[in-house]
Amino acid sequence: MSSSKYPVRRTAPDLVWLRGFGDQKVLQAEVWRSEPSDSDLCFFAPHFYRHDSFQPWICGAHVEWPAQDVFEPLPPILKVEDPDRESFTAIHSEILCGISESRFKKVVPFTSQKIDFAEPLSWAHWPTTFADPNDQFAFGFQYRGEGMCGVTPELLFRVRNGVLTTAALAGTGTPDGPSLLDDGKEKLEHDLVIEHILGSLVGLGEIQAGRTSERHYPRLKHLFTPITVRLAEQPVFADLVNRLHPTAALGGVPRTAALDFLRLRSQDRRRFGAPFGYSTPEEMVCVVAIRALQWQREQAWLMAGCGVVEGSVAEREWMELALKRKSTARQLGLMI
Repeated sequence: MSSSKYPVRRTAPDLVWLRGFGDQKVLQAEVWRSEPSDSDLCFFAPHFYRHDSFQPWICGAHVEWPAQDVFEPLPPILKVEDPDRESFTAIHSEILCGISESRFKKVVPFTSQKIDFAEPLSWAHWPTTFADPNDQFAFGFQYRGEGMCGVTPELLFRVRNGVLTTAALAGTGTPDGPSLLDDGKEKLEHDLVIEHILGSLVGLGEIQAGRTSERHYPRLKHLFTPITVRLAEQPVFADLVNRLHPTAALGGVPRTAALDFLRLRSQDRRRFGAPFGYSTPEEMVCVVAIRALQWQREQAWLMAGCGVVEGSVAEREWMELALKRKSTARQLGLMI
């Protein structure tokens, strides 16, 4: 479809967008479908748990990338509800008990901070999620009052020219903190993610894992291991999602046991940690929807997760969750 001129803010359409790898794609969001269109670009934007059981593809018309003059100041914040520390400590203890009983090796609980605004939110309030994300991925969508936007460091997969690219990203610290490579807990957490991803890719082609290093982002650093597959044949987008989502960085190990636990113990996470991407004849791109804000009209939720493994300490995990939420808020220009 041909691009149209961008409308003014007050009549701005619903949008869906992703920027990364030096490329940017944006659509006027018009309809959800169970399958992508054969001829036009569609985005994959499901809920975390429902990626294979409802209409996950959002399709529409191409529009121009938003100009800087369409963005607006945020409406006033009326109320902020912080996560409940006692509830998190109880879940953390229950996970450690499960680990000691060999039911889990790792589980990734999350917390949610609720924010009430004076007016409904829009993509036009979040200009940083349309800016150049450097080594990260800027993404989001808005559809009939519901939305999400963020800047994520985590790639689920990219397929281009017969090669699948992904990465293990886990373990968290401050940029000026001690080396994560020397931290046994963070290293164990990261190694479980590598193991899960490598196992999920078996049968697709020749797999190669690179060297683990620290990767620095604004306000945070993580352990990072690049992984590539020289594909034997062109994969199907949905199959790759089913293989990889959620990785051990967002679900746990074993995956089924961890997800069953999280479904029963956690509040609604909506799209936090869900796959988000698109498929074209030239490439497939899918990122992990973390470091993001979700909203429904005037209400918004800022979520963060942490990997609980053997040796995990509740106080340290609680501080990591607060650090991640603060980092996301600052990235979005949200002062809370």
